[in-house]
Amino acid sequence: MGRGPELAAIRGVLESFRQATTPRLHLIEITGEPGIGKTRLLAELRSVARRHRVLSGRASEVTGMVPFSVLVDAIDDELAAFSTPGKHILDAESAALLSPVFPALAEAAEPAGSPERFQTHRAILALITRLSARRGLVLTLDDVHWADAASAEFIAHLLRHPPPAPVLVALAYRPRQLSPAMMAALRAGAAPDLRLDLGPLSRAEAAELLGAAIPARRQHEVYRRSGGNPLYLDALARQSASPYAQYPANWPVLAVLRAEFEQLPPRQRLIAQAAAVLDDPFEAAAVAEVADLPLADTQAGLDGLVQRDLIRLARPGGAMHYRHPLVRDVVYRTAGRGWQQIAHTRAAEALARARAPLTHRAPHVMRVARVGDQAAVHLLTNAATATMTTSPSTAAEWLQAALHNLPEDQTERRIELLGELAGALQLAGRLSDSREAYQQLLALLPADGGQARVEAAVAYSRVEVLLGRPAVARDLIVEELRRLPGAAGAHMIPLHVELASARVLSGKFLDVDQEQVLRVLEIARASEDLGLQAHALSDLAAARMGMGDTAGSLEWRREAASKMDALSDDELAVRLEALAALSWTEFFLGLDQAAIAHFDRGLRLCQRAGKRDLLTYLLAGGAMALWDMGRAPEALRYVEDAVDAAELSGSEHLRTVAYAMQSLVHVLRRDGPAAMKAAEIAVEAGGGQQNWFCAVAGGSLGFAKLIMGDPGGCVEVAVPAFGGPEMPLLDALHRPFFAVGMVLAELARGRVDAARVWLEMIEAAVEGGIDLPKYRGYRDISRARIAIFGGDAAGAASYARAAATAFGSAGHAANEADGWLLAGIGLAASGSREDALPLLEKAASLFDACGLPSRRAEVDAQLDQLRTPAKPSLAELTARELEVARLVAAGLSNREIADRLGLRPRTVETHVTNIRGKLAVKSRAAITAAVIDASS
Repeated sequence: MGRGPELAAIRGVLESFRQATTPRLHLIEITGEPGIGKTRLLAELRSVARRHRVLSGRASEVTGMVPFSVLVDAIDDELAAFSTPGKHILDAESAALLSPVFPALAEAAEPAGSPERFQTHRAILALITRLSARRGLVLTLDDVHWADAASAEFIAHLLRHPPPAPVLVALAYRPRQLSPAMMAALRAGAAPDLRLDLGPLSRAEAAELLGAAIPARRQHEVYRRSGGNPLYLDALARQSASPYAQYPANWPVLAVLRAEFEQLPPRQRLIAQAAAVLDDPFEAAAVAEVADLPLADTQAGLDGLVQRDLIRLARPGGAMHYRHPLVRDVVYRTAGRGWQQIAHTRAAEALARARAPLTHRAPHVMRVARVGDQAAVHLLTNAATATMTTSPSTAAEWLQAALHNLPEDQTERRIELLGELAGALQLAGRLSDSREAYQQLLALLPADGGQARVEAAVAYSRVEVLLGRPAVARDLIVEELRRLPGAAGAHMIPLHVELASARVLSGKFLDVDQEQVLRVLEIARASEDLGLQAHALSDLAAARMGMGDTAGSLEWRREAASKMDALSDDELAVRLEALAALSWTEFFLGLDQAAIAHFDRGLRLCQRAGKRDLLTYLLAGGAMALWDMGRAPEALRYVEDAVDAAELSGSEHLRTVAYAMQSLVHVLRRDGPAAMKAAEIAVEAGGGQQNWFCAVAGGSLGFAKLIMGDPGGCVEVAVPAFGGPEMPLLDALHRPFFAVGMVLAELARGRVDAARVWLEMIEAAVEGGIDLPKYRGYRDISRARIAIFGGDAAGAASYARAAATAFGSAGHAANEADGWLLAGIGLAASGSREDALPLLEKAASLFDACGLPSRRAEVDAQLDQLRTPAKPSLAELTARELEVARLVAAGLSNREIADRLGLRPRTVETHVTNIRGKLAVKSRAAITAAVIDASS
């Protein structure tokens, strides 16, 4: 009623969805206050979309604590039909990932250990894609303002990675009640195809809805009191005339809903309240247990509530739900606190008897637990453990409830739970809350708390690093070292190591106190602690690398890798920060094969150690190393994983890291729009901070502008991001890498002198000690580009050959291909077309092997140009050469031409030779043909 334009808009999106030639995600958002008609519009969408597979889910307040509850509500029944033998629609890996999420898969596959949350999200996305096959999928999700954190994270993933499949998703929510997680999810993707913000009905529409049975005078009063809200109109219309007099003009409409409930017989009221405790949807048997009534009496009472339209059948088979969540909420609040306690206790006990998962019992237990209830604390902490990997935000809520109910005198247990809570909050991306929990933990730990205090301080420091506050992290550790007794003792070594690791992971290589790390190394060697030795050696290698001391860095790296590789997985799992530092250092030094092996080992151990904060570092670095080795598709997958991990981390610092590397990968792939989008996010996440990763983000934005055809914008953005022309915010090894791009930008602006300044920086770096193959390649390919810009095609070909050889010796296939491509272009431009062909074909083969079809296309264009016989052009000739060519075409000999023009015969001979070279012909007859062709 009264939603004609909205219905037309919905049908328009549905028609676009049906006619789309390229399957994609279509998104509809329906917003408005409670009762305004969002649910009704979703129902109408499902009705008109029946030719497709239609699924619907609804979030609610209680089940909002259960991970993925809104998705389970939507998909589980459908999934059950495919869970019998021979009907599986999921591969074994996806089934294992989703068995902890969907009850229909609980017995279909063993859970997949402790997967990363983005892996679970991808498995759900794959499931949705499979469900969309043939008919297309329409998925409606209602009341997503109540969605649990895991569902919100998945919706964010869906909007960032829309499936290339015929899927239409419609979301309904109350904007003012939207959780921060859900708000972030909706902001994560592109704008919806349609967003409807529903307003109240007009007086005429309200009158049509109320019907002629209600007198006009009363209709006027009902409309005035309801404000045109359909739910309130309906509630008021259900009341007799008598209750209105008792409410003032500004009465809360909720009182009308309460009056509807109060008209019920006592037993039906009890049954309605028991159903409200269980939340939607509910079964009669569960209501009977909560109400403590016989099943037959309960069923009869529910039938009466259905007749009164207080509750409705949710689906065939007996499941029911309230007419509206607001009605359920009003009914729930009519029950006294004491009865609610008893009812939730009964619900929890009933679920326990049914062996329901802890995650379904915990919401009820959390509502009734009291201080000192040890059984509740035990259940809540176990439920938190069970859901830590899938929904750490929910785990944190249950741990907070456990802490609230813990007796005050149990300090040791409080310390333990605070540590778990801080870790859960960090995993959930709630870093500020995690920091607060660590502060509370340190306040409880005594100054001589020994290993426990050291571990807490280190963990707290890492949260500060993730918050982009490395200076605060450093001050924290320094203060702990100052105030703790026995600061020089062996048990304090982790604090000393953390000082260096925090610097390295923040990209502040030059700030590492190498003398301090050397003292740690001396202690580690004396104690024969291989893990600590590897940690110290890795930090030293990173510090030397940042200084540009490649020889020193290579030496420290060699020893660090030897120690690291000798550690067992269990020993290495506590040294993953060191492994991350070593892997990045190896990548910087061009040791990509070793770097990838260490990145991959670190990724495998991250799950075991629970150090999800390191995932982004490992994945982003691994992506760049894979790119160097010419494994472009794998690099793209790694960097996409890095972005997903960063988005779940809650860390703007990690988002800067991930999106900056993603942008660079897209730059190297020559995908300008994707590079620009990622770079803009990276720069925004960096917030203008002056550090290595923000400098890289600014550089990636500049390079994105360059490949989008804006070299001036590249220079304007990149140089300030680097801290100025000397690039002080970058390490010594990355200045040459970014200078290569600046050479290209300046040449594209026609500023060869400015390009030579950047080339001089690269040359100085190589001559100053960074004499590694890939850096020689950077130097020589920049020389080649400047040479070809200046018209020295032969010189360019020579430099480019040297660059290709250097990159090839480093195993950098894509860069090597660039070298051969430029060498081929140089040779062709210098007239050696036949010699250029094999070099271009080699470049094409390498781009194919790297999985870079767009780059292969660049080479193919050059090959086509060379393989197509060039049409002679007289435009290349000077005025005198053109005059000579025309006389050759007239049949004159060289001597005759000399006499005609007053030249020496040898001079004419030189002109004829030059003419043949410029026209790429070998005879006087061909010169004649070119002149005739140009005249025709």
